[in-house]
Amino acid sequence: MKIAVIGAGASGITAAIYAKRVNPSNSVTVIERSDRILKKILSTGNGRCNLSNAVIAEDNYYSQSPDAITKILTAFTPCEERQFFEELGIMFCEESSRIYPYSKKASAVCDALRFEVERLGIKVILNTRVKEIKKASQGFIINNLKYDRVIISAGGSAAPIFGTDGNSFNLLKSLGHRITPVFPALVPIKTKENTASLKGIRANCAITLIKNGISVKKEEGELQLTQYGLSGIAIMQLSRLTQKGDIIEIDLIPHLLEDEVTKHLFNRAVLLKERRIEDFLTGILHKPLAMYIYKELSIPLDLKAENLTKKDIINLSKKLKALRFTAVSTLSWEDAQVTAGGALLDEFDLSTLESKICPGLYCTGEALDCVGDCGGYNLHWAWTTGAISGKAAGKGEN
Repeated sequence: MKIAVIGAGASGITAAIYAKRVNPSNSVTVIERSDRILKKILSTGNGRCNLSNAVIAEDNYYSQSPDAITKILTAFTPCEERQFFEELGIMFCEESSRIYPYSKKASAVCDALRFEVERLGIKVILNTRVKEIKKASQGFIINNLKYDRVIISAGGSAAPIFGTDGNSFNLLKSLGHRITPVFPALVPIKTKENTASLKGIRANCAITLIKNGISVKKEEGELQLTQYGLSGIAIMQLSRLTQKGDIIEIDLIPHLLEDEVTKHLFNRAVLLKERRIEDFLTGILHKPLAMYIYKELSIPLDLKAENLTKKDIINLSKKLKALRFTAVSTLSWEDAQVTAGGALLDEFDLSTLESKICPGLYCTGEALDCVGDCGGYNLHWAWTTGAISGKAAGKGEN
């Protein structure tokens, strides 16, 4: 059987490996538009490759077909995933439930997968874009070559520097599939407020997304302030839901209640009564962030702490517990880690990821309508869908 895999990212290479393993007589060809395979993996986990997560649940994934997620996740278990990488020589370590290769090197994961591709004799064609898939009477025609089965693994639209430009969706639509609306996910957020003076500041916070006055989701983690707005893991987790005009509320002291913060500030004003206001929050906040808050509250910087009024302290406490920014937009595809939306899952057999519309066609990874949280969930989705489709496509008679 001749099998073509379009895309040499995490899910595509996994699919190719399983398609060859399940029947070594299969001829498996990977077609990649970039100049190397597994390019995007090198950037994951800040170059450390956050392979997966110790706690995988459907609650960590989002799709227009949520019931489908559970069925797909159970078709390739975390134990099978671990076995797959152990067979490739990868040893694991864990940090806060995030699973990394023991070497903390994404390049090691790329090498291990590449070694297996070479060992199995999988053909790789680089610098080649698939513009069209033609359905033949038996099989498919790609670049004038005939294949019995095709696996679309060309990713979504996020991070086009790695070769993902939405071509998966064009190919799938040409073969009859519906694509849900796609938009950048796990991406920084641009705000209405001018945050240029806060560029480079990081703080551990609780962050709440507010729509029309209603709190819709809360995340905790590191906030990164930038020249355009907000970034950091907690912000990226919220970005999938964020729209223009939404409020992002930052709790800068999440371990204390507001009345506890107020009490602390009153005591601090007494203890540090001679300290100038511009230095009053030293030891609590980065100075530029404190200055930003003083400006919002119109508190003069030439005051001393003993001159703060009761109202000043109460307002300062409220601001520390609920510093608000207004979302303008998320950043572009170039800044997004993953794609939200994609090929409608209901149009695929969930046990094989074979198309119900176009038999012999399979789909994996970001091309499907599913996006995961930060923390290894999206790579887990890639390994999972790659394994399921590869095993299914590889079975059958030559």
